[in-house]
Amino acid sequence: MRPLDFVSLIRPLIGKSLNNVAYHHFESAQILPYAVYMESDLETFVAENRTWFGDQSIRFEVYTKRKDFALEQEIEELFQDHVWTKEASDWLETENCYMTVYVIN
Repeated sequence: MRPLDFVSLIRPLIGKSLNNVAYHHFESAQILPYAVYMESDLETFVAENRTWFGDQSIRFEVYTKRKDFALEQEIEELFQDHVWTKEASDWLETENCYMTVYVIN
């Protein structure tokens, strides 16, 4: 999935379920819940003297004050027509929040 396609997919969350979303990082502290996304597992190959893009994944990190099952369900419903994986939520002691990671292809 390309980053612009991903932004279109998650647009319903921005400003509603998530306060803000940015590519890779924010320049300043954010109010929870928020998320960042970035390219992951970008594969290219060369054939016929040309570079071709293959598969590309997007890593979507969601940060919340508490474990938010409703938000996770909303995200997973948006992803239902795509191939995706989810990692167990981690408590980030230094940030005082949970991080849940999705990878969508």
